[in-house]
Amino acid sequence: MDELVRSNKLQFEKSNYFIQIYKQENGYEYIKIIQNIGNDIKSSILINPNNLDEIINTLIRFRDEIALNQKIDDKYFIKEEDKKAIINTFLKGITIKDLSLQFRYKEDVIRELLVKNDIEIIEGIKIVPNKWKFRRK
Repeated sequence: MDELVRSNKLQFEKSNYFIQIYKQENGYEYIKIIQNIGNDIKSSILINPNNLDEIINTLIRFRDEIALNQKIDDKYFIKEEDKKAIINTFLKGITIKDLSLQFRYKEDVIRELLVKNDIEIIEGIKIVPNKWKFRRK
């Protein structure tokens, strides 16, 4: 029986992925990726670690190719250069609503990007500047 060594769960809007490392009885390890779409469909793939570098390079190449061909109107796809700019701008204190207007992406997509990058989102706090009253004596 194969032994589960480590597992990582990735959650997205419509599906979940479990990326797991298993160790066989003979000592060899392999990677298993399980995709759950809703509550109905479940599929998995086993990957030999020796093939992992080539698979990753192919996926990165495809991602870059898709980014070049992506329509500007697609509000669910954030370009790589925009991701860094959105994160940096949010950390400077700009709200998600303002980021949505500035970068032309939906608020939900920006919120998902921030959560994926482990950035805590605190909303509903209004920062009021100090109002000094000067009185003449």
